[in-house]
Amino acid sequence: MKNWTTGLLSALLLTTSLASYANLPDEIDIYTYERQFQERRADSESKRAIADQLLSIVRNTQSSIEANLNSIDQSRSAIGANQNEISNLNSRNLNLERSIEDLEYENRNLSGQISDLERDLRITQAEMRRTDDELRPEERRLEELRFTMRDARERLQNVRRNFDQKEAELNAAQNRLNQAQNNLRNLTQEKQQTEA
Repeated sequence: MKNWTTGLLSALLLTTSLASYANLPDEIDIYTYERQFQERRADSESKRAIADQLLSIVRNTQSSIEANLNSIDQSRSAIGANQNEISNLNSRNLNLERSIEDLEYENRNLSGQISDLERDLRITQAEMRRTDDELRPEERRLEELRFTMRDARERLQNVRRNFDQKEAELNAAQNRLNQAQNNLRNLTQEKQQTEA
């Protein structure tokens, strides 16, 4: 860019110089030409300074453009990364939505099963209460039978004790009877022997 600007300025100066030489009079006024030369050189230097300033502006602009392009590339990369992340998040959201739908379906099934179990539990509890109601009289009768059995056992034990006592008395009486019979037999024998 700088070489192009420098060449342009040189071409302008050369064109100006040739035009000046073409218009030279026969008698040269050196002071006038020198003044014109100085003026033109000053103008050329001014234009050169302006051109350098413009070139600097162009270079700064190019640097800014390159920086902006780099920033744009970085932004594009960041946008691409964000788009990939968004795509991944969308995929995860779809998976989560499907998982949520599956869980909701499972929860509905579980709710139905829980309702069935609660109904069965209520039925079982009602049956248990009916069974308790039916068993309560039986338990009372069983308790009465147990009381009757205890009373019968006690009476049986009393009877056995009385029986044992009577049996002992009977045995004692039998022993006394046997002894009396033996005594009577002995006395009879003695009497017979005396009479003989």
